[in-house]
Amino acid sequence: MANAVILNQAKLKLLRARSGDIPFPTITHMAFGTGGVSAGGEAIEPNENATSLVHEVLRKALDSHSFDNNKTMKYTGTIRNNECVGEKISELALVDSDGDIVCIKTFSAKQKDADIEMTFDIYDTF
Repeated sequence: MANAVILNQAKLKLLRARSGDIPFPTITHMAFGTGGVSAGGEAIEPNENATSLVHEVLRKALDSHSFDNNKTMKYTGTIRNNECVGEKISELALVDSDGDIVCIKTFSAKQKDADIEMTFDIYDTF
């Protein structure tokens, strides 16, 4: 089962931006990692105090973002054929324009083969 959490540093930025203390940082990148599962292969619950993935292997600009309805934004990132070959992807993060991780999602490991592109979505819902 997948787990996702908005990090405390993101919540603080949201409050500070709403008050006008800082400009609102936009979501610009997705990070991919291999540290989202236990030794038994179960998805680990992300820690809301985290500031990084457990084991980041790739960070790249988002492919796209889109509204699914009036309360959900979908962010999409793709690992291309030649990227992360042999890795077992089990954690994702959304990264803002300041370079800070704002959301982490963990899930069962997905083996990345050279002949396959892998596309991941993270939904930001209010």
